[in-house]
Amino acid sequence: MKNDFEKVGALGKKEKKDDRFFITRHGKSKYRMNEDIVASNNPEDFHDPKKQDFLSDLTPEGKEMAHSEAENFFNDLDPERDSLFIVSSDLVRAAETAKIYKNVAKERGFEIIKPNNIRDDLIEKIGDGEIRKIDSLSLDLKNMLLEFIFHPQKDYLNEVVKNKKNVSQNVLDNWKKARKIIELDNQGTWGKNYYKHSNEIAKIFPDIRTAEEMYNREFKNIIRLMKFGQKKINESDYSKNIKVLAFSHENSLLYFLGKNFKDYSVNNCESIEFKINNDEIEAKAKGESRRISLN
Repeated sequence: MKNDFEKVGALGKKEKKDDRFFITRHGKSKYRMNEDIVASNNPEDFHDPKKQDFLSDLTPEGKEMAHSEAENFFNDLDPERDSLFIVSSDLVRAAETAKIYKNVAKERGFEIIKPNNIRDDLIEKIGDGEIRKIDSLSLDLKNMLLEFIFHPQKDYLNEVVKNKKNVSQNVLDNWKKARKIIELDNQGTWGKNYYKHSNEIAKIFPDIRTAEEMYNREFKNIIRLMKFGQKKINESDYSKNIKVLAFSHENSLLYFLGKNFKDYSVNNCESIEFKINNDEIEAKAKGESRRISLN
């Protein structure tokens, strides 16, 4: 993001800029790579985005929702006043959602600020060179099977894994204990189960990052990048409002939402809005606005 705003020119002086950042969860997905890993001969493999050999991962419903939500999103912006800079996780489901929003924006006449460096060949292909990959928006999952402990319906070890000989003894020994925690207090979605039970399940499987650890590691870094981006916007002579659209996943957002908005869920295509003013951060989510602290 260092030089992305330096080549765009001023369009006339305005009294007050209204730059904002949005984090949007991807649309409803097939989770193709996730499912393939767990059903493979190495069900505990890590989540490697380089293994994605497809360009679409949204369900038909997910594509339709992304398009509808994009139309609603851009109703609140003005192509005469607002330009867009679009960034994404390196997972196809996030980049594909970003592309749908981008295409709707272009149909509405919004200027898309093209990044100088995409940083990922697959994202460049999906996003037509107009979406930049940001590492902090992505997922760094060490053991894919463990992520499915929090699933509200499927017992993945028993329903999806084809050969239990390919599962480590530690997982075999402790899976039932971990799944029992979910079954006794099932919150109904992966995200809600993760927020509610990740601390307890991490005592059984230390490789699992808790919701609070994701907040401290990933979410806080996203905020640091927003502050850096706002600094670069301020240093440029671009007088249009710049809206940065970031497409990501629920994992790093859940603790933040629970802490600040008492709601630990993120729906598909739900957006959280941020406005940065020096060290002050204002966030809007769940229909409410809050000044937030990262302590």
